[in-house]
Amino acid sequence: MEVTFMPGYAPLVFHEWANTPPDDCPFKQSTTLEGIQMSYRTGVYGKADTWYSSWSSDDNLYSMWTDGSVNGTPGGFRHNTTGFAVAMGDDPLNLTIANIGTFESFPSPYEGRYPSANLVYNG
Repeated sequence: MEVTFMPGYAPLVFHEWANTPPDDCPFKQSTTLEGIQMSYRTGVYGKADTWYSSWSSDDNLYSMWTDGSVNGTPGGFRHNTTGFAVAMGDDPLNLTIANIGTFESFPSPYEGRYPSANLVYNG
């Protein structure tokens, strides 16, 4: 299926994910969601992962990140760092990502330290 999603962008070509659960699946098949289609179109915003975004009343997304770098700031296991960032903009394929800061913490005795949740409070 081909759909024009936003003016100025090439039409999206969707790929349908097979809706064939295994015979021994313990859950009843949904009658509400009949399938999932993905465009595989993404924006590239750095080389980090482990993003847990939380939307704020200022229309921005706030998130911590690790395992990589954002705008040249390294994070992750080797750097003992978790970063905090803000994503700004209305176009998901053209956001502005800005680092807010980093938190350093030696990971020992664990194999690493990773963020696991994010909450914006009163904002």
